[in-house]
Amino acid sequence: MASRENFELLKQTVVSTKYDIFTISESWLDLMICDADIEISGYKMFRQDRGTHKRGGGLVVYGKKHLQGLCDRKMVLSVSIQFSTTIVESTV
Repeated sequence: MASRENFELLKQTVVSTKYDIFTISESWLDLMICDADIEISGYKMFRQDRGTHKRGGGLVVYGKKHLQGLCDRKMVLSVSIQFSTTIVESTV
């Protein structure tokens, strides 16, 4: 996320619209940003940070805590180019 102000605006929007699940792609998060900095009350967060020394990338998924069976399963597959998939599952 480009700035703290942008995240605060996003957080206000999410809380006021009451989304069950939402994602942020191209989050640009890395190890310098801790979970507490991007928490949203009432939501469980799953993050897949961009790789070291990469420009762009990253994914954050937020799901309401009341959703049953919300879990995180990460899979990293290697072929000639490494890529990762983040899968978040929930039963309704």
